[in-house]
Amino acid sequence: MKKLLNFRYPFYTFLAFLFGCTIARSLYAGVVESIVIASACFLFVIVCSICYKKVLPLCLIVVFFFFGNGWFFLGESSFLAKEYSGENVVVGRVCDSSFMQTSSYSSLILENVSINGENASNVRVFIYGDASNISVGDTVSFAGEVEREESYTLGVFNLSCYRNGVRYSASANIGSVTIIEGDMKIDEAFRHSVKTSLLSSMSEENAYLAYAVLFGDKTMVDDNTYSIYQSSGILHLLTVSGLHVSFLAVAIFFCLKLFKANKYVNFVVVSMILLFYCYLCSFSPSVVRATIMTIIFALTSIIRRPYDSLNSLAIAGFVIVLFSPLSAVDTGFLMSFCSVLCVLLFAKPLTKFLAKVLPWSVASVIAVSISAQIGILPFISSFFSTFNFLSVFANLLIIPFFSLVFPVLFIFAFLSSFMPFLSGIFVLFNFCFNLINSVASFFASSSLQVPLKPFSLSISMFILLFIFSLSSFVVVKPLVRLFISSIICFALTLSVILPNILFTNISSIAFVESYNGQSVALSSKNGDCLYFGDDYYYKRLASLNQNFEVDYYLAENISSTQKDTWYDLGARFFLTNSENEDDNEIVLSSLPKQVGSFLISFDNNCFTIEFDEKIVLIAGENVSQEDIINLLNKQNYDIIYLGDFVLQESLFEKTIVVSNNLQEFSIYNLSSNGNFFIELSNSTFRRLD
Repeated sequence: MKKLLNFRYPFYTFLAFLFGCTIARSLYAGVVESIVIASACFLFVIVCSICYKKVLPLCLIVVFFFFGNGWFFLGESSFLAKEYSGENVVVGRVCDSSFMQTSSYSSLILENVSINGENASNVRVFIYGDASNISVGDTVSFAGEVEREESYTLGVFNLSCYRNGVRYSASANIGSVTIIEGDMKIDEAFRHSVKTSLLSSMSEENAYLAYAVLFGDKTMVDDNTYSIYQSSGILHLLTVSGLHVSFLAVAIFFCLKLFKANKYVNFVVVSMILLFYCYLCSFSPSVVRATIMTIIFALTSIIRRPYDSLNSLAIAGFVIVLFSPLSAVDTGFLMSFCSVLCVLLFAKPLTKFLAKVLPWSVASVIAVSISAQIGILPFISSFFSTFNFLSVFANLLIIPFFSLVFPVLFIFAFLSSFMPFLSGIFVLFNFCFNLINSVASFFASSSLQVPLKPFSLSISMFILLFIFSLSSFVVVKPLVRLFISSIICFALTLSVILPNILFTNISSIAFVESYNGQSVALSSKNGDCLYFGDDYYYKRLASLNQNFEVDYYLAENISSTQKDTWYDLGARFFLTNSENEDDNEIVLSSLPKQVGSFLISFDNNCFTIEFDEKIVLIAGENVSQEDIINLLNKQNYDIIYLGDFVLQESLFEKTIVVSNNLQEFSIYNLSSNGNFFIELSNSTFRRLD
């Protein structure tokens, strides 16, 4: 039988290894979707091995898949840190990762930490008050509670903590913090020098944009500007990735060619500069991936071997994940890997198709942009609410210009750190970023944006398989290719439709905690959902469980901005204490009132919600012990959510009591149990993390 594809051992074994890492947690948690997908993949590999009488590829794929499973759990176990209770003495050095200062509070990360005299992992600290006297390199100490960070929240990996080595969070008032002056490290001093030069010659907005473009630190980028870049589809410019490394590498190769450097000099110079750039970017996975691929490309000219892009991608992936196991679930690494993979698989055939109506150079740029967008679409669906159809054209205009701006910006940033008088040149880059901002604003205002729901694992897999079936790496006749791609499209359609057909509404209540506060979501058998509290993790909750897609939002106080946010998220009605009631708003003074499946009343500073023959009490902001007693004297409750309120005595029989923190009379609490939901029909407790 004719060979279906050329089995590249590094590439396909890495795919099996990466797949094993990414699916391990859900697979061993018994998630049906993961089990079905893993089984289907193994069945496909077994059939191909039998048809082509190749046993070695099958054995390698199986071995590396289970190796990936074990490697993931090894990495996850390294994330867990010792838990501390009560007040602890924390001492650590301030690093420049995610370092942010405002007039009212500062957010910083401490490294070289000791807690109660014991060496510990990094700590994220929020210091309230004017902390302008704290600088990078200083050593700070304070006493306070230390909370351990978990590796997953609502099924999403805690990426920020993992990248920064953070395993704890804490807070303190500036008056209780002791500060000892210290020195910056080489990379910190370099970045600080560049930031100072940028701020001296550019507007603050553009200076922080340029800093983000150079080093990937978006901490100080203006929220409005960030939103514009996100909506226009060019947010990737602010996240240092393979795009930046490739522009820098091309500029280096071009300069070396002008000096007629030989291949050995090319290899050494390119490797040194790119490795130094990795160091400046704190060895971000996407930067390391692009650097390794570029070094391999330079190496092939020395050893006189053809460059294989897929194997190069696989080698880079192996190096990153073997050194940092949980990089396999790092969104930045996966986005970088999938976008490059889609470009390698899909850009060439798409270019040939577009070249029939467009010049080859234009067709190739559009093809690369579309391929990269397809590669990152599953991630966009998970983290952003909309997709802009014009983002391809925004990239088509901005990327060529950016390819000229970035290398020059990097060169002058490097030189200005040693020769500060050159910082005046950044005035020119102010104009460049103003131009990029204008183009981004134009595309961000487009009405051609569609709301996105997070893609499931099966949908993401079938999209990648479809792209792969169209690539030149699958060696089949056109009709066979059409047949294979049609089957994949059919499977993709089923993976979209079936979950909605088979989905069953259940009566349940979810409790979720975020940095901004707590949330409660109530779901009825009729499919109605009432949401109370913070919206920070709403999209994650809704993607985990369709029962919790919001219909109604309940709050004692709500701003116009919050109202707009909840409208965008799908809320149809609001229950607030606003004085003016409109068509979509019900004021508390008009309660009790039936809203969908929920009968809602507000009494004694508490909400009482009746639905599906269950009664739930949600404590309000100003609730007291007397309020709770008064309500319990009137009726019995199935579930009581106390929030931060602390009970002084047990008042309940056969009632599920939930609180934010551990207390004597609560059955469940968010501090110890994490995020969870309860099926009301049988009082079953299920974790959401």
